[in-house]
Amino acid sequence: MTDEPKGGVRPGITQPGWLATGAGGVFEGMRHPILLSMRNPFLLTTLTLLAVAALEACGGSSDGGGGGQTCTPVTTATVTIGATGVSPKVVCVLPTTGTVRFNNADTVAHDIEDSGTNCPQLNLGSIPAGGNITTATFPTVGVCNYHDQVAPTNAAFQGTVGVTSGPVGGY
Repeated sequence: MTDEPKGGVRPGITQPGWLATGAGGVFEGMRHPILLSMRNPFLLTTLTLLAVAALEACGGSSDGGGGGQTCTPVTTATVTIGATGVSPKVVCVLPTTGTVRFNNADTVAHDIEDSGTNCPQLNLGSIPAGGNITTATFPTVGVCNYHDQVAPTNAAFQGTVGVTSGPVGGY
């Protein structure tokens, strides 16, 4: 009988794609798969989502960010503009086909504009009161912050559109 483990791998010998952990102690001889391979689609998706989340955190979202909610991208999202602000504050849509509908349910007009320079599709102009809807389509992955030009510093009238192909946490 041999002391060689199943699969012919001896302690201390690592196979490609595996990492031997510990030099003595509890984890001696244990191996864990290395997930950090650029050929790993799981890793690439995760890194993309983390990058979008990091951009969101840097983007100055007025809702504080860092919450435990997940934003899952959809083809069409709706943001309702009311007397007390926009709701929801964060929506996520898919790149290329992702559309956000801005529904002005207030009794006054609102003017939704891009808060930066990377999302000109958010420069919607005035949206008349009384349930009028204006749409914006998002062709590329990114984070787009917007505000109501009528009250540009009022956090209640600021929001974020995440354009991503997978769920993003931390909202």
